[in-house]
Amino acid sequence: MRRRIVSRPHLRHSSRAPRARNRSRRSPGPVRASGRRGPRSGWLRLRRRCLGPLAHSLAALAAIVLAPVLAVSLLLRPALREGFWERLGRIAPRLAEQISDAGGERSARARSERRPEPQAESAQETTSRLCTEPQTAPPGQSEPCEPDRPGSGRVGARRCRRIWIHASSVGEAKAACRLAGTLEEAGHAVRASTMTLGGRSIFRRDLPALPSNLAPFDHPWCVEAAIRRARPALSVLIETELWPSWIAGCARHGIPVVVASGRLSDRSFPRYRRLRPLLGATLRRIDAVGARTEIDAERFIELGVPEERVRTTGDLKLDPPTAQPALAIDLIRALSDVPVVVGGSTHADEEAALVDALEGAEKAGHAFVLVLAPRQIARAGELQRQCESRGRRVYLRSRLEGRHLVPGEILILDSFGELAAMYATASIAFVGGTFARIGGHNLVEPVHAGCPVLFGPSCENVRKVVEIIEAVGAGRRVDSRAELVAAVVEAFDDLEACRMRGELGRETLEAHRGSVARTREMIDEVLERSAGGPSDASPAAHASVSGVREDA
Repeated sequence: MRRRIVSRPHLRHSSRAPRARNRSRRSPGPVRASGRRGPRSGWLRLRRRCLGPLAHSLAALAAIVLAPVLAVSLLLRPALREGFWERLGRIAPRLAEQISDAGGERSARARSERRPEPQAESAQETTSRLCTEPQTAPPGQSEPCEPDRPGSGRVGARRCRRIWIHASSVGEAKAACRLAGTLEEAGHAVRASTMTLGGRSIFRRDLPALPSNLAPFDHPWCVEAAIRRARPALSVLIETELWPSWIAGCARHGIPVVVASGRLSDRSFPRYRRLRPLLGATLRRIDAVGARTEIDAERFIELGVPEERVRTTGDLKLDPPTAQPALAIDLIRALSDVPVVVGGSTHADEEAALVDALEGAEKAGHAFVLVLAPRQIARAGELQRQCESRGRRVYLRSRLEGRHLVPGEILILDSFGELAAMYATASIAFVGGTFARIGGHNLVEPVHAGCPVLFGPSCENVRKVVEIIEAVGAGRRVDSRAELVAAVVEAFDDLEACRMRGELGRETLEAHRGSVARTREMIDEVLERSAGGPSDASPAAHASVSGVREDA
């Protein structure tokens, strides 16, 4: 039987290609310069897949083990509990910004990968591009500056120095603004970083043209990325911001590190001394330390900083601003024609003591508006409820809505940057952190405003300022709530004498100015040594600069 052949033209002329077998093989690996094949990438992928779950497992195990210990410590130690939330508030915004930055970099990288390959340029185009592009310098070196502009105060051709200033929080950021201002006037390109959103808001308010950001996480990878991106020629750390990975990263790139207004408090120095075997190598990498006092200088030397690199330059906060910040219009209206007592940077026990002082003054026939500025603004709502539970009418700064306050009422500042201006309206001020055994917060701001100051027994961090104002009667130490109530009543018994003591304190404090100029001189010397010659920003090279700007 013959087979019948059926013609199928639609298959014979089909445009579809026959399916090919999937014969994909493993990549032989990259080709080396010698022509031999390198190791295959499968082992690298296996390592990455294994190390990720292992790291997550170790982190989860550490969290499970340490969580009960942390919980018990927070319950048993109130001071640790209060500091814990403050440190958490510093770290969380910084991690959020790093995550957002990483997402932005991934998006930018994905967009760049989708772009077509650029065409090869000719030799003439390459020459033209290299002549017109600005030349950048590697980290730790200088780079060409823009030409001199009329009226800029710059003399002759010179080079810019990129300086990175790092401050911890609001108080340190205000001091750093004074230093950054004078460095910018000298022609340096300055950028700033801080640990908190409040500190960043100070930089953006006082120096809006200054690049500012939250500090990178103190890990070698994060530090390396930040240094390569910013390419600083000098790093300035304010007070006690001694981050090991940052200092080591700067040393690895040949970037000098300077500590300005350095301090080691009575509370922190014993801990640093116990860790001296671990911190000694880090501290020896610091090129210069400008200590606030002779005691701080001796402590830095004891921890391992070479003695020839340590000097006493004073406290940057002692240099007064060129102009006091103005109070907002709605606050002027709310506090017009009423006596005011300000509690600045307060903690829970101190706020209760100030409400006691308000009640005691009312019994003695004196009434005033109490302004409370909590150290942690997130506590404003809780503080409002506590004061209202004592029968007081309380207003938040953010919800003032044009009200005029009357004596006996309480105003809570839940905003950044208005405390310094508020001191100028006060009859007397109390500075927090002195009853709470923290060491004291900023005593300089009320004294610069001509306001007499009360403070508690814990003032180790502001010892120098306390000595200055106690000598002229512009400050008074109170050791208990009863003494605070008595001091407030005595101040209102003779407000004119109280005002005169405040003015005397302001004049005395202005006589101790000069820390900004001494710190700038120290920075110029470090730049000279790192460049191997006279610094371009030295006073001799800038004879036409009108002066040192020391505004906050």
